[in-house]
Amino acid sequence: MKFLGRYRLIVPAAVAKPSPSIGQALGPLGINMSDFCKKFNERTQLIRPNIPIQVKICTLSNSTYKFSLRTPGSQWFLRRIARVPMGASKPKHEIVGNVTLKEVYHIAKCKCMDPPLIGIPLYVICKRIIGTANAMGIAVTRELLPEFRKRDYTKVSHLDQMKKDIRMQRKSQKLAEHDTVILMIHNKGGFTAKIERGKTIKICKDTLQLDMLIGCSYGDVFIKERTEWIKIRRDDSQYSQYRSRIKENYTDDNDNTTLDNRDIYDDNTAQKLTYGDIQKLKKDKNAQEVIETIVDHSETFAKKSKMAQEKYIMRKEKRHIKLFYVRPCDVYNACECYFNSFPHKIGYLNSANLGMMLYLADIRYGYKVMVFDHSLGLITGAVSQRLSGSGKIYRLVAKGVSDKIVHELGIRYLDNIISIDLNRYISEGGESSLSLQNDATATRNSPGNDENAPDDLQPEIYNESSHCSDSENQQSCLSETDHESLVGKRINNEGYEGNHTADEKEPKRQKCSNMPGVYPLYTPSRDDIKGCQVIIGNISFNKCDKVNSVVSEYTRRMKLAADLYLDWGGRLVLFGQQYQPMAELQAMLTLSDEYVNVKFDEVFMREYQMLHMRTHPIMAADFRPCCGFVISATKCSKNIIN
Repeated sequence: MKFLGRYRLIVPAAVAKPSPSIGQALGPLGINMSDFCKKFNERTQLIRPNIPIQVKICTLSNSTYKFSLRTPGSQWFLRRIARVPMGASKPKHEIVGNVTLKEVYHIAKCKCMDPPLIGIPLYVICKRIIGTANAMGIAVTRELLPEFRKRDYTKVSHLDQMKKDIRMQRKSQKLAEHDTVILMIHNKGGFTAKIERGKTIKICKDTLQLDMLIGCSYGDVFIKERTEWIKIRRDDSQYSQYRSRIKENYTDDNDNTTLDNRDIYDDNTAQKLTYGDIQKLKKDKNAQEVIETIVDHSETFAKKSKMAQEKYIMRKEKRHIKLFYVRPCDVYNACECYFNSFPHKIGYLNSANLGMMLYLADIRYGYKVMVFDHSLGLITGAVSQRLSGSGKIYRLVAKGVSDKIVHELGIRYLDNIISIDLNRYISEGGESSLSLQNDATATRNSPGNDENAPDDLQPEIYNESSHCSDSENQQSCLSETDHESLVGKRINNEGYEGNHTADEKEPKRQKCSNMPGVYPLYTPSRDDIKGCQVIIGNISFNKCDKVNSVVSEYTRRMKLAADLYLDWGGRLVLFGQQYQPMAELQAMLTLSDEYVNVKFDEVFMREYQMLHMRTHPIMAADFRPCCGFVISATKCSKNIIN
């Protein structure tokens, strides 16, 4: 008998019955749903019905299983006691509920019966529950606050319906001026746009007035009909009638896997319409009717395989249809948008790789995180959303670092983002450029010192010639310290010509701005930075396929940053494009006595996972099958290993 694995799900107490939600979890495991529901209801018959019980199922090789039960999560208890339908959208910036310490103690008494918490002191469990309450925007006090003394007037049975109403209201929330949205072009990439009155942008080789987006909702679809943009329904069949040509030619009885295009010759004679005929169609008909007519006049369309027909129609849509979608500017959509349109600007970091990095980093509420971001602030924004204003984010500023996406995401937690100079705190020689004592003295005596600000966190004077924010065409922000450290080094990148050194060639003047929470640079002491639980970063430049000595230098500095500032048990997670620097970093971490669980993962794009007997989905010669490499490691004490 062999142990196969553990699986978790949430089942309502005493009323479990075979359903799709349970079947999707138990079906792949080969567990009989009726048998499981019967045993589960017997064990939970003394519990109030519909209580969400956490179940952990352990499967064995002899087709048997065993399961254990746990009490509901702390969020469920806090919601019911505080009488709130859901947590705050901006924790630590708004309070939606209130519970007392006595109520927290009773929740801890209930949770202490869970198997993982047996033997843990109650005060430790209480601290965890208080942290969860803070993350939900629920205040914990000795006595109820005056504004929440009538909380018990709300019935617990109404909380679920209130939650549904709030979600429906958020979905129907209208766009307003100064909102940042993502405009995704059909079968193409997309870009971000800030809604402003009177502003015109170029999209689909046409112009669009952003005024028309005010009052719309996320998910709306716009299409260009002759001379104006109109909003259409997503399920409107008249805008995809030509796709019915694919379904008419094949049935379920046909074996499509044996079809191919070997007898079809692409010699521009299959299309009976001439260029002039198509131009006349564009004047008299809309884009959908044009595509439908082109498909009907193609002699080889019916002979092609189903996938070839899909690709043929996609090419015609790119050429003739002007259509875009309105999406919210969140981390996932922003990552997909930049990856489809400008992948080099975010270092070829797609949503799957970003999710993998956040999973390996295991960032939790209140953590102290150091970020080195070569993806226009994408990683910084994702970490800031996870921390929700708690903890601190030490953002290393050097060449190639930008904060564009941080402001596009609408991050409001800028107070805990502390930008520090990379060369000041992490030098190539192995030690900080300033000692601990000199660093603290320079902090107190800095020119930008404010009497009301803390002594260990003072901003430097903002220098327009050395500190610069991003613009859309700007990929690097070169400070004076970086300029001096890179003198004489050759950077094989666009924009660098000849054999000139950095002294011989003056840097271009950059567009500068003063963003709160990100700029100007701060000079905290090294003691404040020490103890980071996570160091996460992305090291890449525009031309990632070319040899760049700065990438190797920054990779070694991240190893030094982990040696100086990463706490025991902390995680180091880095994403890079070049194999040699990442392999060198893996070797250094593996040979070191302070790092364990070193992993080196090579990630590929999903577009390269081909099906059998299918043509390649992407035929671009400049496309990269490998997205990059992810290195992760955990820091430990030398005494533990010895």
